[in-house]
Amino acid sequence: MTTSVQKSSKHPSIFDMHFFSKSDPEPEVPVPSSSIALDHEPGTVFRPGQLISGRVIFENTVNTTPSAVELTLWGQSETYIRRSESHSSGTGNNQTSSTTYRHYRDHAPLFIHTLNLFPSPYPLLPNTKYQWPFQVQFPERTNFSRAACYEDPWNEIWTSVPHLLPPTFIHEPEGVLPHRCSITYGVTATIKPPAGHPDEIPWSVTAPLNFLPNDRIPQAMPPPAARSSAKTFDLASSMLAGVAQPGFRQKLADRFSSETPKVTFELGCSMPAAVSCGDVFSVRGAVRIVERSANVSVLPPVAFRVKKLELLDFALFRAPRDWAARDTSRGEPSKYHTAEARRLGYHTQEMEISEQSVVLNAMPEHQNVSFAEGKGGGSGDGVVEASFTGRIPGYATPSFQGFAITLAYRLKAKVEVEWCGKRFELKFEVPDVLMRCPPVAEGHGNEPKLRIEDRG
Repeated sequence: MTTSVQKSSKHPSIFDMHFFSKSDPEPEVPVPSSSIALDHEPGTVFRPGQLISGRVIFENTVNTTPSAVELTLWGQSETYIRRSESHSSGTGNNQTSSTTYRHYRDHAPLFIHTLNLFPSPYPLLPNTKYQWPFQVQFPERTNFSRAACYEDPWNEIWTSVPHLLPPTFIHEPEGVLPHRCSITYGVTATIKPPAGHPDEIPWSVTAPLNFLPNDRIPQAMPPPAARSSAKTFDLASSMLAGVAQPGFRQKLADRFSSETPKVTFELGCSMPAAVSCGDVFSVRGAVRIVERSANVSVLPPVAFRVKKLELLDFALFRAPRDWAARDTSRGEPSKYHTAEARRLGYHTQEMEISEQSVVLNAMPEHQNVSFAEGKGGGSGDGVVEASFTGRIPGYATPSFQGFAITLAYRLKAKVEVEWCGKRFELKFEVPDVLMRCPPVAEGHGNEPKLRIEDRG
């Protein structure tokens, strides 16, 4: 199956017979058509080292001899942040207000690989379809350094040196339209104008590509250790002495009597520090007896429940000031401004942090767990544990750190236990959770059917 991307509509610049003229010819000459047909199924997700193959298809309406047919495989990181300031002047009915805008943009190439599919130019006949096959390989790393492009190039949130390619990522924070960032990949075919026309605009067409890097931690290596937290509680109840259902008076006595059986216990929770897209992970809860009074004769079962389980992702992106932009809301290029900084005291770079949360289901809904020995007194030595599972959404984007965009994750859980009719709660979170790439399925080559969704 092939994926075809076409471009065959009116274009301001085409070659020969006025195809590359800067003004509309009289009479108008029909424009050529061009497309890229990929030898891959639509939505294919490419991995490092994978070959991308296809054909550049071109059909002209007049004789012409392009100087080159270039095929470029590229990766691009882009960020945009807008800031605004409101101003007012005058008083009363003469008061006026205005808003000025500052624009911050970053266009960072990740890599650029170009092939000439037409090294020996020859005349192309009109109304004839020409095809140039190609095959290029997806790289694994960037081949650029951008240490000189940012105000704080060594900020540990991002990296300014060559690094592993990040996954395809498109992010427009909901309700904050002026701010956006993206990691995009594609192949672009460019039909260069004939020799002797260096100032003319070439004809081009692009096919976007989805990319997913290899796992930052090889699957054969053990994952990072799970993170855990615990909190100590006191429980005083006559149920610890064998009273099945204490009434109101008994509960009141339990509260104020120094003879009420008592246990000091630790409620703990643990979650992994690394998870995989679309995979299942464990949330573990435990109750450990730290100390109990001598009159404790029974340890009733403990009911565990995960009240809330959340996956939070943080998109952190930066952009240097676009000094060449106008101070309007759209920030078009200004013929009066240059790219050089104009005033001291103005911010030369801005950053944004966008947070999103997904509530996950924890299964089962609850668990009742009994102590191995239901009776006992004196010091601790009692532990019960419960395990729950959650699933990471299959559309989650793997963690990455790039030139101007970093994607990080955090897991949050609220674990509750009910014991002797009383409830105890522990809130726990794991920062900097590594979202790993799903492994390539054996026997399916390098084309996993992973769905990457736009965020926003």
